Amino acid sequence: MPRLYTPEKRDEDDREKVLVRLTPRALHELYIETKGLSNDDRMHGHSAECDLCGEQVDLDRAIPNAPGEPCHKRCWAEYTGAPDWFSDYV
Repeated sequence: MPRLYTPEKRDEDDREKVLVRLTPRALHELYIETKGLSNDDRMHGHSAECDLCGEQVDLDRAIPNAPGEPCHKRCWAEYTGAPDWFSDYV
């Protein structure tokens, strides 16, 4: 039985586990939709191309540049000439 979690809270222990039961038809549809996908296609939506360097960046770790496109923090720091203290957070 698949397990899902409620949205993240401050502490991982605060998250509540929710069990979900899928019907055989729902499982079959899920299989049909994902059976021919590559790993990159499965991860689509979780990562994006960095607007500055072109490499993949996790959306959880990306920051938006001036036009609002995702980019690495290090790329953004180099592009904008961020202050020295910013390197502590990259």
